[in-house]
Amino acid sequence: MKYAVLFALSVTFSVSARGSVTSEQLEAFKSSIKQGCIARGIERQDNHAVAFCSCMDKVLRSALSDAEFAGIAEQVAAGKPISQITSFKALIPEIARCKEVDSKA
Repeated sequence: MKYAVLFALSVTFSVSARGSVTSEQLEAFKSSIKQGCIARGIERQDNHAVAFCSCMDKVLRSALSDAEFAGIAEQVAAGKPISQITSFKALIPEIARCKEVDSKA
């Protein structure tokens, strides 16, 4: 979870002129969350970063609809910290369990 707050800050995301998100943009955003998490973990020299971030990715992809991901992406693009986005905040306890599962492995 310690990476989740920071990973979206470097994500670039653009919305088309109609205000809708393409499936390619949405997939790129989803992937950037995991990759940003891993990069932050490597920077912190965490040997468990890949496992944690992969678990977090599974949690997010299984719990959030594409519309919710698009909403998160738009809010992040507007400068709102991901830690303050309601749909993400609701998943923090489940994401935190990724660290617990990883430490038992």
